[in-house]
Amino acid sequence: MARRQGVLRTAGIRYITHGLLTLTRQREALERVLLPTRTEPCVLPLHPCPPSIHDCVSRFLLEDDDEALLDAMNAGVLWDHLHTVERKVWAHPSSTDWWERVVLGTWDDELWLQTFRMRRDTFMDIAAQVAPHIARQDIVMRPTLSPEKRVAIAVLKLATPGSLRYIANQFGVGRSTAGEAVREVCLVIQDVLANRFIRLINPQEVVAGFRCMGFPNCVGAMDSTHIPIVCPPQGGQAFINRKGYYSVILQGVVDHRGRFTHIYAGWAGSAHDARVFRNSPLPNLMESGRYASGLPDCVIGDVVIPPLIIGNPAYPFLPWLMKPYEGQLDRRKEHFNQCLSRDTDEDRGAEE
Repeated sequence: MARRQGVLRTAGIRYITHGLLTLTRQREALERVLLPTRTEPCVLPLHPCPPSIHDCVSRFLLEDDDEALLDAMNAGVLWDHLHTVERKVWAHPSSTDWWERVVLGTWDDELWLQTFRMRRDTFMDIAAQVAPHIARQDIVMRPTLSPEKRVAIAVLKLATPGSLRYIANQFGVGRSTAGEAVREVCLVIQDVLANRFIRLINPQEVVAGFRCMGFPNCVGAMDSTHIPIVCPPQGGQAFINRKGYYSVILQGVVDHRGRFTHIYAGWAGSAHDARVFRNSPLPNLMESGRYASGLPDCVIGDVVIPPLIIGNPAYPFLPWLMKPYEGQLDRRKEHFNQCLSRDTDEDRGAEE
C-alpha cells in the first residue's frame, strides 16, 4: 500500500512539473526510466495537450515500471530539469519625475491653473484635508503613494479629458492604481468635504450681491446640466437625454458669483428637471428655513417676499422659487423676465 501511494504521489509530481518540461525532455526522461526495465522498445506518442493525472498513473503502473520510476526519482533524474526562475516583482519600470521634480519643483500658479484648474495653495489645502482619510502605511515591497499624489491623480482626471492610462503614466503608477486613487479621493470629497464647502456660507453677502444685479432677497439661482457618461450595462435607454447622448443630471444652485451652494446629482438623463427637483433635498431645506437660516423676509409694498431662489420655466412656481412669466406678456412681465434671465445667465456663465 505504501509503495502504491508513493507511485501515486510521484505521478502527481510528474503531472505538476509537466508544464516546465518540453516534450523532448519529457520523452528523454521517461526513456531513461522505462526503457531499461522493458524487453521491447517502448515508443510514447507525443500528446498535443498535457496528459491527465489518470493517464500518468496508468502509464506508471505498468509491470516493474513503478519501481524503476521510484529509483529514478530518488536519484533526482526528473528534478534535474527543474530550474528556479528569478522573477521581478514590478515588471515595468516607471518614472515619477514629472510629478515630483517638474510639477512640485518648478511650476508656478499659472501652470497649476492651466493643468489642474486650481492654484498650488488651493491644491495643497484640499490635499491636507483629504490626507487623513486616504493615508496608507508603507509596505515591505515598496512605499505607498503619498496623499498629495493620490489627490493630484484624481484632480488631473477630473480637470482634463486625458485617459486614465495617460494620467497613470504621467505619475509613474499603474492604471488600476490610478483608478483606485480617483475613486477613493472622489468618495472622500463627496462624503467629507462637500458639506463643508458646498453650502450657503454667508447669506447676507449673497442677497446683497443679487440685489446689485437687480433682484431683491434672492439667495441663489438654480439650473440643471447633463454630465455625459458611458452607456450603463442595464437600463441604458433611460439615460439618453433629449440631446441624444447618455448622461446623468446635476441640479445645482449657485450664488451671485457662480459658486455652488447646493448640488444634487444622479438621476438618469431622460428625467425632467421638475421631477429631479421634487425628489431633491432642496424643497425641504427651503421650506424649513435651514438653507438660508437667519435671513428676514423682504416687504415690497404690502407683499412679503421670503428668501427665494430663481430658476427657469421648467421648475414649479412656489413662494420661495421664482420663475419667468409664460404665455402672453406685457412690457412689465417682459422686463421681469429679462431681469430674471439676466441673473440666471450670468450665474450660468460664472459656473461654466
